[in-house]
Amino acid sequence: RNEDEQQIREIRSSLELEDGEVADQTFERAENFEEGVALLREKIKAHLAEKKSVLIALSGKTGSGKTTLANELRRGIGEDQFDTTVVSTDNFYLPDSENLDLEKLHATIKKLQQGEHVGNLTPAEIILVEGLQTIEDETIGQKPDIRTYISVPANKRFAARLLRDEHVGFRSVKESLQKLTELTPETVAAIEKFEADPSLDNVDVVVNNDREGADEPELYISGDTLTFSVPGGVTESVKVESDKVQFLEQLGIQRK
Repeated sequence: RNEDEQQIREIRSSLELEDGEVADQTFERAENFEEGVALLREKIKAHLAEKKSVLIALSGKTGSGKTTLANELRRGIGEDQFDTTVVSTDNFYLPDSENLDLEKLHATIKKLQQGEHVGNLTPAEIILVEGLQTIEDETIGQKPDIRTYISVPANKRFAARLLRDEHVGFRSVKESLQKLTELTPETVAAIEKFEADPSLDNVDVVVNNDREGADEPELYISGDTLTFSVPGGVTESVKVESDKVQFLEQLGIQRK
């Protein structure tokens, strides 16, 4: 019994830092976008040295840059003379539902792996599945070779989301800004719960998306206004009551 207790203490000691936080997980972290692309390219080539195809799961919150990373990785791995097919789970939602058609998604991935064309999707050496929940094996129906999660600061993510919502006709930027000025402690708590990072226990690579595009939208607090702007394009601003600013800052929207 004493030996067991000593072993437990040693395990706990090896996992705890001086401030009581848990030690880093086993995933590799790329501190910037370019480093992430380079790291993933190397991992893909290592897998292809041992097998004919690679399945990658790429996940991240809405507006985190999943599609940008997928496209940049496809371009980069193309320079290594390999083909990539990107499967977006956005195309597999059930009608009028927030649930994925998992049966259809799983079948599509399997057919691509077997060398079959599926609609406009072409079989390739690398199959990259990108979406909100793809780091969960049950989402793609099998264990991927590489699980990747992309993270981005909240203000950049919200800005990208506001722009996307307007482009798809869901809500104008002005309407979205107004909604953000009407936050309450309850709505902030609900957003924080929705925005919470998933468990990264099984993730292989975490990419910090620090990329600054020339036409990248911005969302920030300036004085008593909340402003959204696109370089060389639209700028929208709304007034924010002083007691509401704290809620915006709590969500990670920064002052400028």
